[in-house]
Amino acid sequence: MRRIQDLTGQRFGKLIALRRERVGNRSYWWCQCDCGRESRVEMQALKRGATKSCGCMRANKSVYDITGQRFGRLVVLERSAELRNQVSVWRCQCNCGSIVKIKRQHLVDGFTKSCGCLQKEKAAAHIKEALGQINGTNVSLLKSKKARLGSISGVRGVTWHKGNNRWSAQIILQGKRYYLGSFRKLSDAEKVIEEAREQIYGPFIEWYETYKTKQMETSSKVTI
Repeated sequence: MRRIQDLTGQRFGKLIALRRERVGNRSYWWCQCDCGRESRVEMQALKRGATKSCGCMRANKSVYDITGQRFGRLVVLERSAELRNQVSVWRCQCNCGSIVKIKRQHLVDGFTKSCGCLQKEKAAAHIKEALGQINGTNVSLLKSKKARLGSISGVRGVTWHKGNNRWSAQIILQGKRYYLGSFRKLSDAEKVIEEAREQIYGPFIEWYETYKTKQMETSSKVTI
């Protein structure tokens, strides 16, 4: 009777033979690949050198080199030796300076565009919008006519000026101060403030409401 050769522990390329298995008239060996996977290989294929890995060598050769390419905020530095579900992983540097490892498919498909900082910034922006803040302006304050705590006049934008014993009226929008004048009567200053709100705040608030509606419509759509 012909003696079957024991290949246990022998290396064949990236494969190390672990145990023999017979299927019908053929002999197979379960092998451990350097990538970590186990695979069953026909004994003759091992001995002839026809099979040298679990298949990862073919996969690696077919990987398109994306070194130096930019995907959103990420620039690919090099291919990692790591495989995730048999998919190549690449070391990338984000615009913020962080180094991360990302699957090639996630980069190419546009699924991942940053180290995570982009999502955090978007989340912060959404929170501000939800609170009525946009372009550095708190829209809820523009709409409110409530005076600040401790206000003498009781009217937002109107303060008492001791130097000339008059009521001073002014409003601010996006960092720009609009001086509306000083008045002997509080009622006159209040009237000017109301007119300025309509003329200066009005268009901005109207634009914001339109913008907010469009954003809500966009976020409600399902992307396939």
